[in-house]
Amino acid sequence: MTKPLSVLALALIGGAGLSAQAPAANKPRFEVASVKPSAPGAQGQSVRRPPIGGQFVVSNIPLRDIIALAFQVSDLPWRLDGVPEWAATERFDIVAKAAGDVPPVRPGSPDPMLMMLRTLLEERFRMTFHAENREMPVYALVLAKPGTLGRDLKKSEVDCDAIQVARLRAAATGAEAPPPINADGRPVCGFRGVKGGGPGEPGGIQAGGIPMWQLANRLTGFVERTVIDRTGLEGYYDWQLLFSPPRAADQSGGSIFTALQEQMGLKLESTRAPVEVWVVDRLERPTPD
Repeated sequence: MTKPLSVLALALIGGAGLSAQAPAANKPRFEVASVKPSAPGAQGQSVRRPPIGGQFVVSNIPLRDIIALAFQVSDLPWRLDGVPEWAATERFDIVAKAAGDVPPVRPGSPDPMLMMLRTLLEERFRMTFHAENREMPVYALVLAKPGTLGRDLKKSEVDCDAIQVARLRAAATGAEAPPPINADGRPVCGFRGVKGGGPGEPGGIQAGGIPMWQLANRLTGFVERTVIDRTGLEGYYDWQLLFSPPRAADQSGGSIFTALQEQMGLKLESTRAPVEVWVVDRLERPTPD
């Protein structure tokens, strides 16, 4: 896995205004870990975590981005506060290994590897933190017309939990894994970017077996405001959303707001709501290996 870190930008649950740290004896932690400042002038940035072997390797990443990854808010800067300025520029290399395999989890589930990363930040960077709710502007994702789905939003008929198990088994044994793409080129149980074909031909996202709250999370990165699922749609869905990126000079492909309504039968309504924010109370440069 390489930058952007947003592939892991999924919400974990914490208590508002309460300490988020667990008792030291109960914290998941790496079996071994090395933390070093990145070499001056180092090129390239990456985060790698093979599904087999329990390895977690960070190369040349600013400490603030590592913290954002640990809290799964890499594309949501308004959900991380209190990080000192030096942590935005000082880069670090981390080579860590869990006691056993830590396969990727289904999106939305607590990720053991990232919980181990939090413990490492606490132990090596003396980081303390808490979670609190702050009321701020948000978008509510709702049905544009109650009871009606758009042409590019359909209920999924695939058992993604079974496919995930099969993929992990294939990675461990070398067996043939279920294909990531189906016959019409759409992703099976996951996301796939769609590259734009040029001016007036927008790109976007295709997805298979994805719940609506996860669509809301993905939209958050594009509209730069927390999106809350209020569609009332249960279960998993297949969908495609094509639009012009919000910051693109050419907007002839249509905005994400228009695309949601015309293609998926959904819309974003501006409102206010409490949003969970992770607050870093203390952070120090790391202790030596």
